[in-house]
Amino acid sequence: MTHLKCENTLRRAVSGFKISRIQGPSAILNGSVPLLVLDCQYDASRYDTQGLTVKWYLKNRMGDLVYQWIPNTAPQDLSILKGRLDLSYRVSNHSDEMYRALAIKRPTTEHSGEYTCVVSTFHGDDHKTKTVIVYSPATDIYVTYSRPSVAHVKVVCGASGVFPEPKLDIFRSGGNFKSSKMATKSTSEFVNAFGSYNTTVFGTVLESDLQDETVFECRLSIPGTDYRLQENMLYYPGENNLEQ
Repeated sequence: MTHLKCENTLRRAVSGFKISRIQGPSAILNGSVPLLVLDCQYDASRYDTQGLTVKWYLKNRMGDLVYQWIPNTAPQDLSILKGRLDLSYRVSNHSDEMYRALAIKRPTTEHSGEYTCVVSTFHGDDHKTKTVIVYSPATDIYVTYSRPSVAHVKVVCGASGVFPEPKLDIFRSGGNFKSSKMATKSTSEFVNAFGSYNTTVFGTVLESDLQDETVFECRLSIPGTDYRLQENMLYYPGENNLEQ
């Protein structure tokens, strides 16, 4: 009985295929690398690989099969990545591992999205997903103000030419007043011709709440990346810029 139990456990270990991880960057600057490699890592020597098939899917506004490889056949680039992959790229000399990776030539913002690797055999399958952001920095950022009334100051922060959609915040500080985030409303527009976003946020404060000298900070970030940008404006209470 013990011998049979051990044999069954070994068979499950051999048959139950597992991907260890997808190795590759989570965020890269648009146009900064000649090749983006996402390696669907697994150890083929540990499993029964009969019927092995490697597939990659990209969910970027649409879910699509973009790559397929079956050992002893040529890898295939498909759908929106047709003609954009380096099909000669190898990550291993092992016959069941060599073309498991996705190698995207000259990645741009359109290659941002969720990449899912699916590896299947006759005995089991596994999948893992990784989000990749190919970002484009802002071409412009600004912070300005107007006076919708004598009592109020409206602060506007905007940025253009950014991808993906950025996060914009306005902070104010002055004198002994600790920097604080303002309550804001936002608008964002995707410009198809440039493949980027123009985003604006604005907030309104009572001028009587401001210090003698107030710094308004426009802070931009792109979620999922380390990209940050900031623009400051110095405001003196009493400045007359009433909206007409």
